Amino acid sequence: MAWRDSRRNLSRLLLFTASIILGIAALVAINSFGNNMRASIDSQSKDLLGADLVISSAQSLDKKTRVKQLIDSLAALGEVSEEVAFLSMIYLPKSQGSRLVRVRALKGNYPFYGKIETQPVSAAQTYSSQQQAIVDNTIMTQYSAKVGDSIRIGKVTFRVAGSIFQIPGQSELSTTAVPIVYFPLKYLSQTNLIKKGSRINYRYYFKLPPSVNLEQLETRVKPLLQQESLRFETVADRKQRVGRVFENLSEFFNLVAFVALLLGCLGVASSVHVYIKDKLKTVAVLRCLGLSGNQAFTIYLLQIALMGFAGAFIGACLGVLVQVILPKIFSDFLVVDVTMSISFTAVWQGLR
Repeated sequence: MAWRDSRRNLSRLLLFTASIILGIAALVAINSFGNNMRASIDSQSKDLLGADLVISSAQSLDKKTRVKQLIDSLAALGEVSEEVAFLSMIYLPKSQGSRLVRVRALKGNYPFYGKIETQPVSAAQTYSSQQQAIVDNTIMTQYSAKVGDSIRIGKVTFRVAGSIFQIPGQSELSTTAVPIVYFPLKYLSQTNLIKKGSRINYRYYFKLPPSVNLEQLETRVKPLLQQESLRFETVADRKQRVGRVFENLSEFFNLVAFVALLLGCLGVASSVHVYIKDKLKTVAVLRCLGLSGNQAFTIYLLQIALMGFAGAFIGACLGVLVQVILPKIFSDFLVVDVTMSISFTAVWQGLR
């Protein structure tokens, strides 16, 4: 009886099922994307920082003897890269264009984890050995620049060795707003851009052996760093900071999923109410023919339950498919490469 009746009212039941599908799909897709994002942050935590720890300062450390001794002692344990970063204008002679960029003068093999993705690929390794620079792809596109062109930073002209597509710990959106240009640190003094009053960030990136306990190291050096107004950041610190930002984003997504599910519930309630109301005459006839109240209730309970399960199953499958699209939609905001996989926890939450 339930099967025969459902075939005659298929359009109404499909409306009821569609409400469930949309709500469950949104819930599964967002929760699954969130679970995959957390897993990607955990697995790529070192790539976020590009090093095991970073010491940064707003002032040059050349006159800070104790800090220099600390940096030298840490460098003796592993590897160190030095970076001087500041905002400046660059000039492109070919197109006669200029653009505000974040200049990064780099010395060493940073990043130690992950890599700066460039085109050509070899540019990230070869530019530091010559008077060359690698330039954010945003600038290359905006000014129709090509590899081999020249750019002027201060009083020094550099040959463009390649274009930058991805930097560890940087999202595409942040580099679009303020593009980044890398060049070798040994040419920094020749640019004549470092003057009194310049806002400069000095960073030292360290790669340390696994035997070094970063938490104990931070506890020992923290008093000196605080005294000298220096910042100390480890992989765990960067992971926590990025995780906090993502949790805020995740809470917003969960709110979106809740609203979608709430609208789905309203759609389900309205559809079921209208459907059952139209069946009152049918139930009355069946009761006159000897059908008990429990039997009449069971007929329509089976219909609603089966359509509800079908909607939840289809919605869960649709949510798994939608989660594949989400990293592409939010790629400009993400600082890690999200590895997509089926989150059975999210699927189970949707089916429940």
